[in-house]
Amino acid sequence: PDGARVYVTDAISECIWEIDTATNTVLKPLPIANNPDSIALPPAASRLREYVASSGTNTVSVVDPLLFTPLGTVSDPLMVAVPPDPSPQTVVCAPEV
Repeated sequence: PDGARVYVTDAISECIWEIDTATNTVLKPLPIANNPDSIALPPAASRLREYVASSGTNTVSVVDPLLFTPLGTVSDPLMVAVPPDPSPQTVVCAPEV
């Protein structure tokens, strides 16, 4: 949220990389199963959550960016049932209205 960190999804290593923006140093990986494809951070600062789409599991993982720990997984039967490609590959957070 403060720009000190960047988070990058890596489908091959199945993780999110936390990078320090001041030094451009990789700090640590956070395992996210089965093809984490994209990551989004809601615009509201009070909602400190990252959402990671994982196409290999048809899920969206929820991550605490301050502690860099997983908080849970969102799995919806609609994500599996929607043709032609049921695997979430992009996640976007919309501002509250």
